[in-house]
Amino acid sequence: MNNYLSAYADYFRYLCTQHPEVLHSELSGHRAFEVKPMEEAFSDIRTGANTKGVIVHLMLPAITYGADQGGNARKVYEFGLLVAKYHGSRESSKKTILDAMSAAERIADELVARMVGDSRAGVGLFSYGLDNPDNLALSGEFVTLEGDASYSGVVYTFKVPAWRCLDVADVAWLDAGTTPNEIPTLLK
Repeated sequence: MNNYLSAYADYFRYLCTQHPEVLHSELSGHRAFEVKPMEEAFSDIRTGANTKGVIVHLMLPAITYGADQGGNARKVYEFGLLVAKYHGSRESSKKTILDAMSAAERIADELVARMVGDSRAGVGLFSYGLDNPDNLALSGEFVTLEGDASYSGVVYTFKVPAWRCLDVADVAWLDAGTTPNEIPTLLK
């Protein structure tokens, strides 16, 4: 798999087309899913989704490297997932806001459960790396977003191993992948 980031975005877009309460479609008025940088996910909540619908924003990941238990290099993406439900105006009642948060939390939990289930079923994107839900390092918080419309929901952060191979042979280096002890000076 060459483009991990696009593959994860396509995966979540697909889940949003299949979830009965999200029903993302690329048709105007049915867009509920978007990929956004973290700093834009909370500021621009306008969407082409149906009024009183659900929005799902996959936030572009942070990347960390570390070693797994065998000492091998391991690349991990840490995504953010915002799921929010329309609840009306800024003057909405606390019950209306809490109902929207609860509905969004349930949908977010269902998306995460599907991801873990897909990993257990062998979906190549996860390479069985999420068989144990603890590997997700899932955390979250409730949010209310005010803009052109008012939404409340939940933001989850979670980790997904990208399992990118870190091998010098994967690149056709002009120097055959061997750096000389004496680095040649290119600037004269």
